[in-house]
Amino acid sequence: MRIVSFLFLVIAVTSTAQAGQQTTGRPASQVIEQIDVSPGRLPWRLLRTTNQTADRETTTETEQIPDLDGRMAPVRETVVEIIRAGRIVRTNSKTFELGSSGQRRLAETRESTEAGSADGAVHATNTTRRSDVNGRLAITERVTEDGATTPGARRIERTLDRPDPNGQLRPAQRTEHTERLIAPQTVRATTTESHVDVNNRWQTTEVRNRDVRSIAGMEETEETSLERDLNGALWERERTVSRLTNQNGQEHLLIERFTDDGRYPVSSSLRRTPSSRVRRTTTVRADGDREIVEDVEERSPVASDDPLRLVRRTIETVRRTGAGRWETNRQVFERDPNNRLVLTILETEETTDR
Repeated sequence: MRIVSFLFLVIAVTSTAQAGQQTTGRPASQVIEQIDVSPGRLPWRLLRTTNQTADRETTTETEQIPDLDGRMAPVRETVVEIIRAGRIVRTNSKTFELGSSGQRRLAETRESTEAGSADGAVHATNTTRRSDVNGRLAITERVTEDGATTPGARRIERTLDRPDPNGQLRPAQRTEHTERLIAPQTVRATTTESHVDVNNRWQTTEVRNRDVRSIAGMEETEETSLERDLNGALWERERTVSRLTNQNGQEHLLIERFTDDGRYPVSSSLRRTPSSRVRRTTTVRADGDREIVEDVEERSPVASDDPLRLVRRTIETVRRTGAGRWETNRQVFERDPNNRLVLTILETEETTDR
């Protein structure tokens, strides 16, 4: 089946911090043509249009899926308005469910506000309301985010409130993120996730530490994920190591993930066996065209002691087709039930700059 999809850069209004980082340099349009070459993949289409002035941007997205006759029909529409006034950014989003006869039902609203100050502090709130079976809107979550930046560090605290059985908003989840320079070329980031327990006390559930070191054209990253066990102690559940290098016009990225499956003691060297590996090579030519080849290796779900095997390969080429126009061809190969790599997705994307 041959599908023509118009994708004008999907918006995700998850926080006003993200809205404040949006720029006006996005492409005017993108057209993606996808050919289904494997069973079970449904056609899809997304139309996005944007009207922009100096301080206001309005975006309308319409999602389409096949109707009973196989024709593409609109089922959902989202309207996002972003208003900027100095250091204040306000974002309002409304999502409508569209019926087969054209009726519109308001399904969700999001209201976000971000206010920054001259000293680098940022305060943001994001309130989400969803409709019930009777069409009444009710608050389902509210996110409050406070950030501060100094010359050598950055700190963000994010609190998620959800309604209790009586409909009152109560803190449910908290995320604390810090970044600081620990050496001339090394940045350490620590993220701590906490949840409220049955006694209304904050309990740390996960801690992620990430060190990024840059040395002469090479960037090395090591990230550990600590989770709380049944005894309340934090233990290393996962470790991810990556290396990014540039050489002879090519960018090479290697990502290896090590996961403790609990079968071996902490001191066992078997815990250091990688559970997945990603190799990505990007080649950029003098005219701006580029090619990206990514291989994903994982363990067999039925033979976890076997070596990593290639499970997915993605080949992407980007070339200029005219002034401000680009064409991207993307092929995805995945393993079929017969353990063969077969083409599952074929896409062609055309981008026009503003």
